[in-house]
Amino acid sequence: MAAVNRTSLLISTATILFVLISSLMVMIFFMARDLDSTMSATADEMSSVLVVPLYNIDDDQTRRILETMASSGRISGIFLESTMSGVLMDKKPPRTYPLIRTQVREIEYRGIKLGRLELYPSASLLVNVGGGIILTMLAVIVAVVVANVLANRKLVQNRVQGVLGSIIAGLSEISRGNYRQPLSRSGYEDMDSIVRVVNEMSESIRAKSEQLTEVNLRLEERVAERTKELESALRDQALLQERLIESGKLTALGQLSAGIAHELNTPLGAIQSSARTLTDFFERSLPGYVGAARGFGPAEGRLLDALVEAGLAENRDLSGPLPEHGTARRIAAALESAGFRAADEIAASLAEMRLSGSMDRIIPLLGTGRDAEVVQAAAEMVVARRMTEVINESTRKGAAVVSAIRSYLSPQIETEGGVIDLPEEISRVLTLMHNMLKHGSSVRTRFSPIKVKGSSDRLSQVWMNIIRNAAQAMDFRGELEITVEREDGLALVSFADSGPGIPPEIQGSIFKPFFTTKKHGDGLGLGLDICKKIVEAHEGAIRFESRPGRTVFNVSLPALPPA
Repeated sequence: MAAVNRTSLLISTATILFVLISSLMVMIFFMARDLDSTMSATADEMSSVLVVPLYNIDDDQTRRILETMASSGRISGIFLESTMSGVLMDKKPPRTYPLIRTQVREIEYRGIKLGRLELYPSASLLVNVGGGIILTMLAVIVAVVVANVLANRKLVQNRVQGVLGSIIAGLSEISRGNYRQPLSRSGYEDMDSIVRVVNEMSESIRAKSEQLTEVNLRLEERVAERTKELESALRDQALLQERLIESGKLTALGQLSAGIAHELNTPLGAIQSSARTLTDFFERSLPGYVGAARGFGPAEGRLLDALVEAGLAENRDLSGPLPEHGTARRIAAALESAGFRAADEIAASLAEMRLSGSMDRIIPLLGTGRDAEVVQAAAEMVVARRMTEVINESTRKGAAVVSAIRSYLSPQIETEGGVIDLPEEISRVLTLMHNMLKHGSSVRTRFSPIKVKGSSDRLSQVWMNIIRNAAQAMDFRGELEITVEREDGLALVSFADSGPGIPPEIQGSIFKPFFTTKKHGDGLGLGLDICKKIVEAHEGAIRFESRPGRTVFNVSLPALPPA
């Protein structure tokens, strides 16, 4: 009971803490964006005001304008360097904040560069608001802890324990053989349902016990006459049963051992490839990048920080879409339209980091003279981070495969689980199998936002089996199209490959256990059979249609209503 109380308290506290922190971050983000917009307008206005005194080399007037702005409270620091007079003001704040961007303006008049202005916005409003929200957060957490403690003490300990005490006492009587004493009702609907089941069980046991006693009395003489004969038959039966069990175990182990390597090949291959990539990065690339980073100037440092930050955000998990073949070309075209030449190498690295959607932020930072070197360093770091996630996901998938093979021998397949986002789950599987598909297979996806309920591990095994079979059928060179769409209240997941197709004479056998067309050691013939059992356990269906050049597997599952 104490563990339940602690768990409830921790869940409530963590939930409120998450909501408050999320709210704080959202508020600060929008306040910072508004502050940035305001300061941008202020910087433009100041640049216009300073044109005349800078053009006339009136340094005193320029300083008075700057002092007036610095005393307004909205600006924490000003730096102004005149082309003619040098630095006229250098009042930079002791620290800056990542969310508050420094406003930099080049002051020109009729093509003549007059100076450079840097404005540092004041963060006092953000700091004060953040501090107030943090104090509110602490007060709410304390209130939740106190409320949970009081509620658990009053409701759980004083009421529930009393009910459980009476039920336990009644169960103790039943355990001693007193089946005629039913348990008393507690007044709680959920507890009374347990009491009703226990009473019915007790009555059933009592009736069966009386019947068995009567039958036993009648059979005593016959049992005595046939004891020796039965003992001999039982000994023979036990021996035969043991031999059959051992034979069955040996047969199952022999069949499973031939296919376990195949079933685990994909996650283990992903782990091996990712580990090799990480090893190459730490052994070859990282020492050189560390040395190069020490020699980077401020511009290169800002570019590297921005690339690493954006790349890590896009590659922190495996649910995002894989870069398509045309992504690098689109990035290169954007770079060339911005005035950069020979951008193919940079574009390839940016595509590998999944940064095609962040070009507006990255292009202004380019032009350092060492762009290719900086982008390559960032790409290596981001890919190394993604490889660690691939290893984590592959390890989990490997354990799920072993569990699935073991569960094949069980009469039931577990489907308990939570809500599954199908596009996100299939994208994660594609990322896991990226090394298998990237060398010659072209994968196109068309996903609609659909969710189902069930076991993520079980359904992931279905997607992995179908994708691996399609890749092997195409000899890892061809086109695979995956779609997720809603149809008549069902989630329809389709996998279409450009392989040679399934021969008509074996199409009726592909879902049978141990049926396989692969060579010895490449597969056990349990993949599609397990897929069919998993899908049917989720109240769905799997079917296919095949002809030379196109095979489509369709999996339909009950879809949850749209949010």
